[in-house]
Amino acid sequence: MAAQAAKVKRVIKSSANKVKVVTIGDAFNEFIREKTADGVVPKTLHNYTQSVEKFKAFANFDDSTDIKLIEKAKVLEWINHMKETKANGGEELTAASTNHYIRDCRSFLYWCMN
Repeated sequence: MAAQAAKVKRVIKSSANKVKVVTIGDAFNEFIREKTADGVVPKTLHNYTQSVEKFKAFANFDDSTDIKLIEKAKVLEWINHMKETKANGGEELTAASTNHYIRDCRSFLYWCMN
C-alpha cells in the first residue's frame, strides 16, 4: 500500500516541459476525474475523498504537500494507529471501517504509482 517517493510516476509538466511538483491535491483531483470518467459511482468517489482526508489529517499533510513525501512508513504508522485507537480508548474503529479506509487509500496510492 505504500507509495514511496521513488515509485511515484505521475508527473505534471508545465508548458515549458519542465517537471513541476505534483501535490497531493493535484494528484487526487486527477484521480477523481479519471475515476469519474471510468463511471465510478458518486458514493465511491465520496468514500475515496473521506479516506484520503483521514490519512492526510493523520500525517499532517494538506493538498499542497508534495506527493513524493508520502512514504511507506507513514502509511504503516497510520494503519497501526487505526488498529490501536480502540485499544487506547480512542474513537472506536471497527475492522470493517479500518479496512475501508485502507482499501480506498490503497486505490489512490497505487494509481499514483502507475
